[in-house]
Amino acid sequence: MAFFDSITGKKQKVALTIQDDNTQVLEFDATLSETHIGNAMTTDHPVEDGADMTDHIQRVPEELQLVGIVSDTPVLFLASVRAKPSVPGGDTRNRAQDAYGFVKRIKDAGKLVQVSTTLRDYANMAITGMSTIRDKDTSRIVEMAISLREILIATTEQVAAPEPETKQRRKKTKQGKKTKKPETEANKDQARSILAGIFGA
Repeated sequence: MAFFDSITGKKQKVALTIQDDNTQVLEFDATLSETHIGNAMTTDHPVEDGADMTDHIQRVPEELQLVGIVSDTPVLFLASVRAKPSVPGGDTRNRAQDAYGFVKRIKDAGKLVQVSTTLRDYANMAITGMSTIRDKDTSRIVEMAISLREILIATTEQVAAPEPETKQRRKKTKQGKKTKKPETEANKDQARSILAGIFGA
């Protein structure tokens, strides 16, 4: 792809690359369509009179829809200079089958991919859907419709934890001297009876 792109000055092929392994690349032989979807979400607040007010716009994940073709017998451009179009797999006679299996494994494993298109490049894309049509006339070609959605990855910032405040001792408040309750005649009689029981008086 790089050789042909350097001649024409623009991208001619669409490719999927596994994000954490740039040696695993699927390059489509041809792309029938590319649909680039970019939206934004607004935060609206109702007002008493008139239309709702919008005070904030937030970017939402971008989406991409591709319809690509991989054939068992691709037409090579300057084959003596350029290697075979990249399709992960072993047997070059089953390129179409290998391409389908490659995309399906990425989708099932939930791996992120980088996508290179004729319009722009994407990163952190997840395959959310794929469909394939084959019939008697296209038995050696696989046509795949692939839906991808951007995964927004949040970043966290680490800060030093504040030092804990030292606990202060609570000062005891002076409550003053406690006054002794005066003895009543009933208390005196009870004390006398207890003493009489002890000493037999």
